[in-house]
Amino acid sequence: MADPAEVIRGLRSRIFSLSAKDVKGAPLPSGVFGALMEFSAGQTWVSLVAIMDGGTSLYFGTGGGIIGAGGKEPVRVANRLFLETAGRFVSEFAKVTEYPPPKPGCVRFYVLMSDGVHASEEMDESALQIAGNHFLPLYAAAQNVITHIRLS
Repeated sequence: MADPAEVIRGLRSRIFSLSAKDVKGAPLPSGVFGALMEFSAGQTWVSLVAIMDGGTSLYFGTGGGIIGAGGKEPVRVANRLFLETAGRFVSEFAKVTEYPPPKPGCVRFYVLMSDGVHASEEMDESALQIAGNHFLPLYAAAQNVITHIRLS
């Protein structure tokens, strides 16, 4: 039997190798076709994955997660808002070829675009929650997706 944590690491790795042609539907005008918010939870990391075709999942670094949550309309709507919001910030992110999960207490955003993967710097999660933080709209849009996954 496969190790659940290894399965999740494989799924996460495949997300970073997606191209726009692998996803049903055209990228947004910004070029975004996917976005991730990764954060720590206890002793592991969590990846919120949102793809343009509505695919929405939460991966837990220790194994398991919620896969295929985009089947519910409220989740798809929140997914789209997260992708649109990510498109407003992507110009501030660097193009990357390595995808480390964030350290405890930190968040990192990844944006999937036609020209590759772009990533934010690692950010202190508590600072992201402060009114006026430049990246608060992006963080809030991602948290909105998680809320709708939980409600579904």
